[in-house]
Amino acid sequence: DLPDGDIPIDHDVVVDEAFADDVDALMVPVIETGGINLSLALVKGDQVVFTGAYGWADVASGTELTVHTPMSMASVSKTFIGIAAMQGVEAGTLSLDDSIADLVGFPVNNPRVEGETISLRHLLTHNSGLEDSREYDRSYDVGDPTLALADFTRGYVTPDGAYYRPKNFSGRAPNDAFSYSNVGAGLAALGVASASEREFADVVTQDILEPLGMTDSAYFLTDLPVAPATQYDSKQRPYEQYGYPTYPDGMMRSSAHDMARYIAMVQGNGTFDGVTVLSPESVEQMLTVDPSLGTDEDGQAIIWAQLGSTDGRTVLGHTGGDFGVGAILGLDRDTGAGLIVMINADSTDVDVALATLRPLFALIDALELADQ
Repeated sequence: DLPDGDIPIDHDVVVDEAFADDVDALMVPVIETGGINLSLALVKGDQVVFTGAYGWADVASGTELTVHTPMSMASVSKTFIGIAAMQGVEAGTLSLDDSIADLVGFPVNNPRVEGETISLRHLLTHNSGLEDSREYDRSYDVGDPTLALADFTRGYVTPDGAYYRPKNFSGRAPNDAFSYSNVGAGLAALGVASASEREFADVVTQDILEPLGMTDSAYFLTDLPVAPATQYDSKQRPYEQYGYPTYPDGMMRSSAHDMARYIAMVQGNGTFDGVTVLSPESVEQMLTVDPSLGTDEDGQAIIWAQLGSTDGRTVLGHTGGDFGVGAILGLDRDTGAGLIVMINADSTDVDVALATLRPLFALIDALELADQ
């Protein structure tokens, strides 16, 4: 159980006190009834309008969650791959239709399909034919990964590789069937990194995190300025911090403070606080759903997906869930509303946080900003 007493609340950015009171009134019952802790960031257009944290970063020690506490975002981490890929396109170091084999420097051939060429785009849209097998599940380990991204992915897709199995691939040709693949996302990240002749973590740090002032964020525990939030199962039992070699697919740990800046950059068409990360044209290309692609969402774009369309609202973004963590990032491109909710509880509890999305979007829509 969570500690007795009032739920700790930490605010950073608050553009309107009445708005903050409304958000608190929505969030505190989630902590009280759901037994989870969460942080969130809300933006309207390119302006951060609210960041807050509720509950505890570590229950046993009573350490309170703050807007600067890094929290694992699971597969929301993949959105950074999409940003980095589009930066590579802008820099001229790669094309989305480049062969992934050419980018990474080793063969990537589906043994169950003749004559196919798997492109970076196929991987970024989960339509490559690459699948997650038990070899991916076995790659999890306590602490930071000790096996390099390049070593694992090469070993996963090449016939002489230590992690190679024919079932690592489906029997379908690229663009023939959607199959969500964490390894595929990791391989795409390796292609982006190889094109820039850097490690992927360095690409993201140098080209996204540092320009945006995201100082609470990193893939690896050793690179974080403070300890991340403890991750809990549905019975409030802590997991040890863990990692895996395909870290770009789910190991970004970030704070409400930092993700507010990230989301505002995307909603600002690639620019936040005078810093341009992507051009408006690249943001639009990245977020444009391709109706010809298979997807398990309502539409697939470049890593990002259309999460739903209800009450006339179309939401683009990404969800994430792993052992002891859950997150959802959503953007309404029509209204400019954007948000992220991050929890340190099992992904089975994500539905508790998901129930807050519609009222949060409504609150952002109703907020009147002085400069708008």
